[in-house]
Parts: sequence; structure tokens; C-alpha cells
Amino acid sequence: MRTAPFKSPGAAYQLHYYFCLRTKRNKPLFSDPIRISLEEHLKVICERCQFHLLECHPYDNHLRLLLSLQPGDSVAEAVKKIRGNLSRLLCAEYNELEAGRLWSRGYFAKSSGKVREAVIAKYIAGQASHHGYEGSSASLVCAYDERGIQPTLVVHNHTAVNLTHHLVLDTQRHAQVFDDVTGKALIEYWLRVAEKKGFQIAQIRVLPNHCHIRVRLLPATSVLDCVLALMNNSWAMMNQLFWGVLKQTDAWDVWEPSFYAATTGDVTTAEVKAYLRSAG
Repeated sequence: MRTAPFKSPGAAYQLHYYFCLRTKRNKPLFSDPIRISLEEHLKVICERCQFHLLECHPYDNHLRLLLSLQPGDSVAEAVKKIRGNLSRLLCAEYNELEAGRLWSRGYFAKSSGKVREAVIAKYIAGQASHHGYEGSSASLVCAYDERGIQPTLVVHNHTAVNLTHHLVLDTQRHAQVFDDVTGKALIEYWLRVAEKKGFQIAQIRVLPNHCHIRVRLLPATSVLDCVLALMNNSWAMMNQLFWGVLKQTDAWDVWEPSFYAATTGDVTTAEVKAYLRSAG
């Protein structure tokens, strides 16, 4: 079997995250002049790191901000770059600040999107009727929905996060690759991949020529990491177990070398922006 085909797929994406970064022991370290400097430095840092700063508001003991990230950016890496650079720059500028004693170890991060997560979940659940698969043909749409009500926040390594994403993968040349057999095998395999890689799958709909997935990630996992795990592992599974299907459809790579990704949450990006602006 040849090497997995996907390394840097293209993407259409909208990835928005709300952060709250607190000072060490919640000490009121940020005076008015420091807050002004902090905002100026933050804009430069985000531009250099290619983070899109949508909104920010510094307080005396914490910083709230809304960022738009790229698929290859993990939340953990974004926080590390922002806190590290702010600490270096602010401590060099203000003698009363001490390097290594500026930020609390943990932080809060939450995803948001154009619409709330419940709307996305309903949209994914309705894919069979949305694409005209009704009656006996509805069996071609394979489904997975996690059981029970999941915690609103996940606490991991001193962080509290809820990082939910809607992903869409198209089959190669939109070939009719999946049916009730291959679709169910794909879901079962993806659930094992997710468990191994440390992310959660909340919802899947496998249609003959594309898939919708709702996933929750930990801070260290980027959207691109997750997508590559899904694409490359399922490519290997399909080539091993269903090479006849791939030969028949001439979809040896299984997937198009691109994907769609968008963040979702229990609040929208517009609501987060309004909150931060009112706080300012």
C-alpha cells in the first residue's frame, strides 16, 4: 500500500475561539498604562503569528479575547505564543512585572460560530432528508450520535475548554463511495481513531459522496491534526477492506484533498463580540 496521500489539504474554514487568560493568583497586575501597552503588543503579536484578533478587553487581573485561527493552529499553541510574548514584552517595559509570575497556569477557552451548536446538530441530523434520501434509500445514510448529555466544559491540564467543530469531507471527485456497509465500517473505524488520538466525536452522517462530523478537541489538537487523522486512517481502512469499491468508483484516495471546518458553541461569535464590546 502506498503512503497516505494527505499532508496539507486545502480548507474552507471559520474558526473562532473565546479566551480568558488570568494573572497568577488573580493578582491585579494590569494598571491602566499596562492595559494600553498590552493591547498594542497583542495586536502586533497576533499579526506576526497570523492570528486574527476579533475583539479583546484587558482587566486588572485577566484578559478576555476573541481570536480567529487557522486549521493548523491549536488552541494550546496560540495561548502559549500570546502569553509568552506578552510576558516578555510587558516585563521588559514595566519593572513592577516579573517574568514567570505574570500568568496563571490554566486558562479558559470556548469555541463559537455563526450559529449555535444545537442548530448545527439539527442540521447534521437532517442530512438524509436534506439530500433527498428517503424511504428505502435512507439506508444509504449511515448515522452516529453520541449517547447521553456531555459535560459543558472539559477540564484538562488546568484548563477548562469546550472546543466543538463541524467538519465536512467530500469523496474524491464526489464519487458514490459509501453505502450502508462501507458507511457503517467508516463510522466504527473513526470512533476507534478518535479514541486513540484523544478527541471526541459527537455526531456523524455518512452520505454516499460526503460526510458531516461534529467533533470536540482538546487544546493541543489542531483542526488540521484531527482532519488528517480522519482522512488518512480511513483511506488506509478503505484500501485494505474495500479496495473493490475504490476500484469500481475510481476513488483510490477516497477523499478530495480539501475540507470544510467551522467552530460551533452554545453562544455565537456575534454574542461574544457584543459581550466584549459592552465590557469595554
